[in-house]
Amino acid sequence: MGCAFFNDFYYWTEFNAKREGLKVLLRELNKIGGNIDLERSALSFVEVVHSTPSFGQKVYELVHFFARISLIDEVGDLNLNHTYFPKSFISFIFGESAFDLYKILYDTLDYNKFELNKKLINYYLNRMTA
Repeated sequence: MGCAFFNDFYYWTEFNAKREGLKVLLRELNKIGGNIDLERSALSFVEVVHSTPSFGQKVYELVHFFARISLIDEVGDLNLNHTYFPKSFISFIFGESAFDLYKILYDTLDYNKFELNKKLINYYLNRMTA
């Protein structure tokens, strides 16, 4: 997955940048009665991950998908409708550590917390690639 030294930081920033950008988009969509289509997002995620040979790119897609899901997952437990959240697909491709990665990314909102959690983020990333 490239330079392992920066994987934790790279995926953490990707998650948070996507999440914050989507929050702004969602606020704007709410003004006109729109919403983000999470069902279509889930289908697209599965399609892209299924057709991408690079595991690093698959993780990138996963992190971005997790950012989208975090908009409706109010407590970070991933207890979501399977139409929006293809849990069995994620488990099959990435393993159960993907869900642990989500929880730690969900809870790591600022750089100070990232510094405390980066070893754990790397641990889950490495378990997914094993």
